Amino acid sequence: MASATKFSPGYLQESQQGTILGVTVLFIILETLAVTFRGVSKLIGRLNWGWDDALIVLGFILCTVINGCSIADVHHGGVGLHIQRVAKESPEKIPIQGKFMFAFPLIYFAAVVPPKMAIIYLYLSVFTQKPFRVICYVVTGIMIGNWIGTTVASFLSCQPLSYYWTQEGTCFDINSFFRWGGFSNIVTDVIMMVLPMPVVWELHASTRLKLGILITFLLGSLGLIASVIRFVKFYVTDAQKDLTWAGGDLVLWTVVECGGYLIAGCLPTYRPLARFVGRKLHLTSDGSSGGDTTAQHNTSGSSRRQTSKFQRMVNTTDDEEDAIGLVSVSQGNVLAGKHDATGGPGQIVVNHHIDVR
Repeated sequence: MASATKFSPGYLQESQQGTILGVTVLFIILETLAVTFRGVSKLIGRLNWGWDDALIVLGFILCTVINGCSIADVHHGGVGLHIQRVAKESPEKIPIQGKFMFAFPLIYFAAVVPPKMAIIYLYLSVFTQKPFRVICYVVTGIMIGNWIGTTVASFLSCQPLSYYWTQEGTCFDINSFFRWGGFSNIVTDVIMMVLPMPVVWELHASTRLKLGILITFLLGSLGLIASVIRFVKFYVTDAQKDLTWAGGDLVLWTVVECGGYLIAGCLPTYRPLARFVGRKLHLTSDGSSGGDTTAQHNTSGSSRRQTSKFQRMVNTTDDEEDAIGLVSVSQGNVLAGKHDATGGPGQIVVNHHIDVR
């Protein structure tokens, strides 16, 4: 290892640790709020609990582990500092950082799967069209297969595994493993984003309703953005050069991607909560907007007409903006033109012959 005296004081004082800790704490808060709001929204909407909720809870637990490792790595592994500084000030942290570099991929490859499977569960709950469902199962198989494959590869990556913290032994190309192990996330994200589009667009419903449904599904694909950024960061970073410094970017974007998937998996369920809050704000606004009763009397005729028109618009908007998963769309009935689809409490049914205007 090169001597730290060959590097300028400014170089050695560079640190990413504040950024890593700040982003990690931010995502701890965002993830906790996302899962809490999901639960509250389902309670408000009186919606049934399912496997998707269990998957979200599992994803939250794994994200919490990732976040905990990120904070621990800053304090005990020296991540976010140049390795020359760590070697000079706290050399005992370098082996600990090596252990974190082994642990992070294991947890990451597991953490991204449950939230994405929750979205797939949503798709399967909504659509019964056979080709659509087959693709959903294929995507699920790819995700699970990638998780199993990368987990096995992690344990076979170095012989012995202690190479990560002792640098004694042999490894395959760790950089390629880190870069390409997560590439399937981008592929499956794109498929999941595009998959509902042609099916939803065939609905015999207003353009507004169809756009609302598509936006709901697209919310579940927001993790794609973080996945692409993480892939680029990993592609341009040599994880084995300046281990603790390079690890800063890798840890940071692992936290962001895992959290992004979890939050995206919760967003499509927020419609009942949003409507509840909106109605409360509307009532509060009405209660505080009392004015001159004479002026109200002079404009009462016009107000009644405007209110009636506004109320019809609000009712239509509410119906059209219910989230899928909170909106029951029986795709088999939609495409077949049947009329026997029924919805549960807090749900609406989009039928083939209903044109929402």
